[in-house]
Amino acid sequence: MAGLIDIGLGLRRWQVADRAEMGLLLIWCPAILAVLALVLARETRIRRAAGYAAMLATAAVGELVMLNGAVLPVLRALTVCAGVALLMELVVRAGMAIHGRGVAMVGLAILLAIPGGGGWYAQAAAGDSAQATGQRIALLSGVPLRWAGGADLLAGPADAWRMLAAAFVMEPADDPAALATSRWLLVQPRPPAAAALVAIDARIRAGARAVILTDPDLRWRSAYPPGDAAAPPRSGTLAPLLLHWGLVLERGDGGTVARDLMRDGRRWRLWLAGAGRFVPARGERRYDRRDNRRACRVSAEGLIADCRVGRGRAVMVADADLLDPMLWTDGDGGWQPAWRRSDNAAFVAALIAGLDGLAPPARPVAWRSGAAVGGARPSISVRRDLTETLVQKFAK
Repeated sequence: MAGLIDIGLGLRRWQVADRAEMGLLLIWCPAILAVLALVLARETRIRRAAGYAAMLATAAVGELVMLNGAVLPVLRALTVCAGVALLMELVVRAGMAIHGRGVAMVGLAILLAIPGGGGWYAQAAAGDSAQATGQRIALLSGVPLRWAGGADLLAGPADAWRMLAAAFVMEPADDPAALATSRWLLVQPRPPAAAALVAIDARIRAGARAVILTDPDLRWRSAYPPGDAAAPPRSGTLAPLLLHWGLVLERGDGGTVARDLMRDGRRWRLWLAGAGRFVPARGERRYDRRDNRRACRVSAEGLIADCRVGRGRAVMVADADLLDPMLWTDGDGGWQPAWRRSDNAAFVAALIAGLDGLAPPARPVAWRSGAAVGGARPSISVRRDLTETLVQKFAK
């Protein structure tokens, strides 16, 4: 029953994560349909169709009540459930034609036991994955963004990298001088030399565009001890550049919180860890002297700064932990909508696409309104404590 267990446990995560895209009835839709198909096996075609329609209608009404009338997520999930019903019906019809209800029961059991079946079902019910934009994005990162295990390449690509690579043509760089394209993603970069900061400023003024995640209190887990040259920088490294643009990066409240953010007509749920805030530098006129216009506009209570510098642009977020998988994935394909616990990586992808006025390559998940927003997230600390315990146990 691996497939059924995969469905039940895998989709149950959505309820824990406050998703408004799947309810308990739909979680067990394959199992319910299997039983229904057997019960209706000897009925006429019209009665079987009526039975399936009644089950799906009941599911639709229940989901609409639970999700406060969110129609589109329900329609998408029920469409997939209807497809499952058709598949169940075909299996039962084949079984009945061979040797009656017993063969049909065996066929349904095999169908429900297909390894990974729950993943296919969940992904189809959740909707689209990241769509390719064709943008070439140069990446400069001080956190283990490309490989899930940091220096351990056998761990495979990180979830955030999979999503970004599905949407963009990613070109990793080791230092600012190697940023070959005019579209950049900078994630808590290692301390650049003064000449590199000057070069970054000059290229943006000349027309380059960048999304920059810089964090005054990075919480990203590292296999390296603090102070090791290979460890991610624990505080922002772009202070001189920010000051040149009229901003200062301050520490925030230091907690792990959820925030619902409206941007470009979409509602994104972000989990933040030790996020900072951008504030105007003391005495800053907030105008770029070279083109006599406002350089940076701060929004979302200081979380985001949108800087128009010369002919270029830099959209900055005061939390590099946004891409930490602990904050937004539930593993096993967490870059896909079905496994997201928040919209962190999808939001970053939307910022990158927005540099060229493109639509977000990955949609935000539909979340329950106001659920758990503003409070600490227990599941994160529990998972991290468990990880630490296991690491310490096997290190002995």
